[in-house]
Amino acid sequence: QAMLSAGEALAGGVSDLAQGLESLARDVTAETAQAVDEVNVTLDELADLQAQLARTTDSGARNPLLDRRDAMLGDLARLVEVEVTLDDRGRATLRLGATGSGPVLLEEGRAGRIEMAGDGRLTAVPADADAPRVQALAPGGVLGGLIDAGGAIAQAQRDLDAWAGRMAEQINAVHAQGITPNGQAGGALLTLSGWAATPGALMRGDAAAQVTVTDAGAMPVGPISLVHDAQAGRWQARDGVGAVLAT
Repeated sequence: QAMLSAGEALAGGVSDLAQGLESLARDVTAETAQAVDEVNVTLDELADLQAQLARTTDSGARNPLLDRRDAMLGDLARLVEVEVTLDDRGRATLRLGATGSGPVLLEEGRAGRIEMAGDGRLTAVPADADAPRVQALAPGGVLGGLIDAGGAIAQAQRDLDAWAGRMAEQINAVHAQGITPNGQAGGALLTLSGWAATPGALMRGDAAAQVTVTDAGAMPVGPISLVHDAQAGRWQARDGVGAVLAT
């Protein structure tokens, strides 16, 4: 009874930690989405302001506009790292990142936008409607920090899953060596639950799969990926290192 109580406490502690990490992940995701929205709103406001600058020639009327431009550029730089160049009329051209070769997010009176692309990446929609979308890592700023935090939490979740799986496997192996009063071998003391399905970054369709675990000890360590082979018209299940488990 003491061992069972200790086992329940251990399982509950692991579950509580997993739920805490999940709550943190949701909070960071929400804050990241808010930061992305702030960036896009600021880009739109800057584009409108620069259109006003283009129409305003009086220096007395331009100075307040230039002050507003500087304040918004400061707000934007706090959220995400950008490179700023000014033309002779005081209009800013913004590129994502500090390398000078990032996608143009603001040009004259046109604004681009950014979107979350998954896996800690951003999709930059350039100000030029004819320019292609570009995927890039979030460079610096609040947004970069949030994405780094999200990645660290996700890694902690993967580490916890792997550790819990190994722990359950080892404890169950020891328990299986015991004998019940009826001479039966001991069964599994700990079981794992809480599988989650995550769509891949390139997924463009809908699919459904049902997994029934009949032997937890035979389950592979790490995530299982389902990959569709269009030419062969079939799906493959692969383990964390890419080995085919089933077709």
